Amino acid sequence: MLEISERKKEYDHHLFSFEIPTPFSIGTENAYLLLGDKLTLIDSGPKTEKAWKAFIYQLNENGFRIKDIEQIILTHQHVDHSGLLGMIKEYHPKVRIYTHPWTIPWVEKDPKFIQQKLIFFRELFSENGLSREQIQEIENFYSDLDQFMDPIKIDGILEDGMNLEGHLGWKVIHSPGHSLGHIVLYHEKRKILIAGDHIIGHTSAGAFVEPSIEQNEPRPQSVVAYQESLRDLRSLPLSRIYSGHGAVIDDPYEVIDNQLDRFERKKKQLEGFLVEGDFSVYELMKLTYPNRYYKHLALYFAEVIGHLDLLEIEGKVSTYKQGHIIKYHLEKSSSH
Repeated sequence: MLEISERKKEYDHHLFSFEIPTPFSIGTENAYLLLGDKLTLIDSGPKTEKAWKAFIYQLNENGFRIKDIEQIILTHQHVDHSGLLGMIKEYHPKVRIYTHPWTIPWVEKDPKFIQQKLIFFRELFSENGLSREQIQEIENFYSDLDQFMDPIKIDGILEDGMNLEGHLGWKVIHSPGHSLGHIVLYHEKRKILIAGDHIIGHTSAGAFVEPSIEQNEPRPQSVVAYQESLRDLRSLPLSRIYSGHGAVIDDPYEVIDNQLDRFERKKKQLEGFLVEGDFSVYELMKLTYPNRYYKHLALYFAEVIGHLDLLEIEGKVSTYKQGHIIKYHLEKSSSH
């Protein structure tokens, strides 16, 4: 852990970063404290004793208490960013929490949405080739994650283009991809982006499959949305990105371009497999990640189906059903 004196030197004088430990392979999570007319916390950490102690220690060492925080901005619903909100709210009931509307049913754990989500994933995984045992394994994994976040009531919404209250020059940008309701905070004059997990310097953030918030709507195409929102951010003046994990990014365009290039490489890899025949998402998972697909089924499923979405939009692949399984077919004009 950085000494606080080093941390103050490293980060912008209006922004403090807290390294919060997580039990996940991604490592520590970065929460941020933004100074202005309001003291604003951006993200928190998972609900663990270790994370709570690290958060309180760093908050106090920087001269603040929990009750000094006036509002919390949640970039997205994942437990490594949202898990401590319940504990913070317990100690400081007056603090207000804001996020994008599409994030709300996830963190409030709305029972109707939970049931809708369960049905959505069972049908999606089944028709794309996963077995009942594999679907149960994924459900167990996500059920285990519940321990790291209690349901939390959201006090207000943040949508694309809104100004951040209490912070002149900061605005909200809706950046779907890593999650559909993901938001980032941008200061145009200072060319600074607080990116949550939308952009991570040392690894690909990944774009997870999610159901639509509205019932009976088509499956949202997360990787398609991710590519579009990255291109939108690429067009902004940027000098520095503060990410939800890892170091500060001082070469923002290079990092964004690397991710956009990764989309192209992954598409070409899938096209190469489809030259040999028609495959389901699960079969393509095994071809793409032969030694590890079974270790993170939901992650690799999202990777494959997301890039197939890109190919389908480009007219390079089509789908048909073989029994109840969806198969992907490479169009002749795209064959090597």
